[in-house]
Amino acid sequence: LQYSRDTFDLQSIDVLYGPSSMLFGRGSTGGVINQVVKQPGPMPAEQVSATAGSYDYYRATVDVNTPFSPTTAARFNAFGQDVGTSRAVMKNKDYGLAPSLAFGQGEPTRITLFALLQHNRDQADYGVPALDGRPAPVERDRFYGYTDDRTLQDVQSADVLIEHHFGDGGPVLRNQTQFSHYGTDARETNPASVLTGESTTSPALANGNYTTLAPGALFVKLASKDRIIEDHSWYNTTELSGRLNSGAVRQDLLAGVDLGYESYGNQSYSAHAPGQAAGTIGSVSLLDPVYTPRPAGTFDVPGNHAQSAADSLGVYVNDTASPGRHFKLVGGVRWDRFSADIRNTSSAPAYGAQTNFFTSVRGGSIWQPDKVQTYYASYGTSFDPSLEALTLTSGQENLPPEKSRSYEVGSKYALRGDRLLLTQSLFDVRQDNVRTKDVDGNYTIAGDIRVRGYQLGISGRLAKHWQLYGGYTYLDPRVLRASDG
Repeated sequence: LQYSRDTFDLQSIDVLYGPSSMLFGRGSTGGVINQVVKQPGPMPAEQVSATAGSYDYYRATVDVNTPFSPTTAARFNAFGQDVGTSRAVMKNKDYGLAPSLAFGQGEPTRITLFALLQHNRDQADYGVPALDGRPAPVERDRFYGYTDDRTLQDVQSADVLIEHHFGDGGPVLRNQTQFSHYGTDARETNPASVLTGESTTSPALANGNYTTLAPGALFVKLASKDRIIEDHSWYNTTELSGRLNSGAVRQDLLAGVDLGYESYGNQSYSAHAPGQAAGTIGSVSLLDPVYTPRPAGTFDVPGNHAQSAADSLGVYVNDTASPGRHFKLVGGVRWDRFSADIRNTSSAPAYGAQTNFFTSVRGGSIWQPDKVQTYYASYGTSFDPSLEALTLTSGQENLPPEKSRSYEVGSKYALRGDRLLLTQSLFDVRQDNVRTKDVDGNYTIAGDIRVRGYQLGISGRLAKHWQLYGGYTYLDPRVLRASDG
């Protein structure tokens, strides 16, 4: 789902590397960015922040936590911003509200209600056109669009989290349900081509825009990227976690079921200005574009209307066994079913559908000889269905899922009394059935790829007033098989 996410209501962000379908289902090939939202707590707290910066950057946030009783509390987060950029004309005006309410804190059963309301009025920037195989030699603030371009985005989301603890040290049952709506109303303009004359009927430069003409003699054709998108979704996750002690081996078990439904509608439009060709609004000088609203009388003609829906089911179990103080063995398996169908009113094909079944696994071992050192080895898989994004290009519904698997070994060192963390890893990630888009716009299977690499990271405190963050990554990618030879 494409919308602007803001951090105003986030407690933390977890970044997990590598294929992770066993835990999160489809689409987690490169890893997962897990956003942890702020929750009500038992202690009162208030925080207000304000930020001002260059290019007319202004932002404010509010975070208030209010307990009503030992077991009930509410939290309210909000933000508003009015920000410019180094690009001419560009301006974003956004705000958001995130209230939450918790019941039963400290009791066996806890219920937490979350909501998110966010509105963005942003301005799309399609960048600088290419000239002679590189970005055109223009001033970096040059903008190729209209002053009344805007992308409106509205997000409404509601979550219910229910947790029940079966006694001290007993299992925990969690159920979370989320209902969401995402709406986009976009009136955007992009530099469609570089012209040899001021009129939009002037010859356009060929692919790559190589020319002997001086940049000052060139113009840019402006075309529309207008559309209205509506996304609706609901997800439900039920998890049971607990600990078993069977002799010398301790086991931490996690089992769960994921259910989901998504719908997507995208109505595209082609904007026409009076006297211009279909899909064309006007033209501006490459070196010195004039910034104006769209010409009077510009009107939209409806294009393709894409309508799609998908349902998903995932069942998983994971076990972390501890045969002694210094060793852990991790193993998990997940079964997924993902089914999607898509319809187009004018684009090809008119209809496409696909159902995928996939079993994901993960495994690993951890050795921690003392509190300072940790060594591990891991293996994981993931899959990406070809209709995962709920959009369709001819032939795409006939392609199998992309499949990935990763192998990794690494170590972690907690230094200076856990105040400084040093990590390193060697990894090998392989992906089969890699999709690519052909010049005719259709998707095909391109082959198989592999990426090997090394990663080093350091973070923590060197002294009372000094924090250190650093990292280095080396990647060695290879095409293992190309379908076209």
